[in-house]
Amino acid sequence: MTLVEEAVGDGIGEGVTLAFSPRASFDAVRVRIETATGAILEGAEPFFRHPVDAPLPEGVRVTADGGRLTIRLSRKSGAPPGLASVLLRNGAARGFDPVEDADGARLAVALDGVLPNPETALVPLARMLAEPAPAALGGQAERVLGPHYAAAMEAAGSARLIGRIRPVLNLAHTGDRVTARHDLIGVAPWLFQSTPFAFSGIDPHSGLVALGAMGRVAAPDRLPDPRGDAALVDWLDRLRTDVGLPRGLEAEALAHGFRTLRYRLRETDLRLLVAGGPDATAAACIAAVHVEGLERLRDFDHGGGGDDRTARIAAALERFARASALGEAGSLLERLASRTGFPPRECGRILTLMLRAGPEIFAYFRILWHHAALAFPQAVGAGSSHAQGKGAIR
Repeated sequence: MTLVEEAVGDGIGEGVTLAFSPRASFDAVRVRIETATGAILEGAEPFFRHPVDAPLPEGVRVTADGGRLTIRLSRKSGAPPGLASVLLRNGAARGFDPVEDADGARLAVALDGVLPNPETALVPLARMLAEPAPAALGGQAERVLGPHYAAAMEAAGSARLIGRIRPVLNLAHTGDRVTARHDLIGVAPWLFQSTPFAFSGIDPHSGLVALGAMGRVAAPDRLPDPRGDAALVDWLDRLRTDVGLPRGLEAEALAHGFRTLRYRLRETDLRLLVAGGPDATAAACIAAVHVEGLERLRDFDHGGGGDDRTARIAAALERFARASALGEAGSLLERLASRTGFPPRECGRILTLMLRAGPEIFAYFRILWHHAALAFPQAVGAGSSHAQGKGAIR
């Protein structure tokens, strides 16, 4: 296991110092810097007789002492933000391989900087944040690059058009059973208030293709009032017996959503939502709210047994889907922040991970409440104030 002993400094002037002890022997170190403007800077430092193809980038210094590597990265004033990856070469193999932690996350540290045109940096920044980060770095990349990403999303999405940020939605999974991690809900809650028909054409490799199918689901009759005290319970009770519902809203569609959610929480890297650690703690806090009809919801979680965590994540997705249909996505994040003590952006980041684990669940309820909001137009925006009034989605 790679031991990260030090990763300090976020600013341009002070730079970043990274110290760690690699598991394997090495004879050269390569540092590769991807910038938010799309430029790639890379070079290497040899420690024995085998040469390298290029020297280290300007501002990068590498020292080795008894198998412990120290890498210092400083940047010129005005340089764009970026992500610096570390690769090692074994003299016998001659090639460079990325340094990874025990969970397979690539060792990379973020570099702060200046973005003169944030909109053009949106996709590169999202791509950098899509990669899983080593737990030992304590979220350093998110702390440094997250504000730049949020600014780029705000600039690109100023017109509130999905088409402007579709490339970010379409970013693919980063590897086998490894989910793209860049935030969507925390930086752009307005995105999920868009009409479900706007999500057509989502890339199948993004993991969010279920969102693209929402526009093909017809409206059922006798829809529940989305502001009703028992709106979810009324729908789930009907779902048990009504065999004439439109395709995509029938009981099997919800059960399928639970199966895929449970699979991702068990078999993919998204197990982080339930397997302990800070993300699981945050997810539990967000989901730890009274859910009217939780047991009815669990009826569709076939094989769930006594574990209600999957159903609670599904309930959190249902609440966000309903808030989005009612034009309250942003205010829901603020209410979650008030209840949990986490910042709204952090609540959004965790909800995004939940969405990536259960896009079928979110899509099921988003189209349901979309049709319900059309049937009860007086409900839209009625509880969007910050007051905890009757009908506010918590």
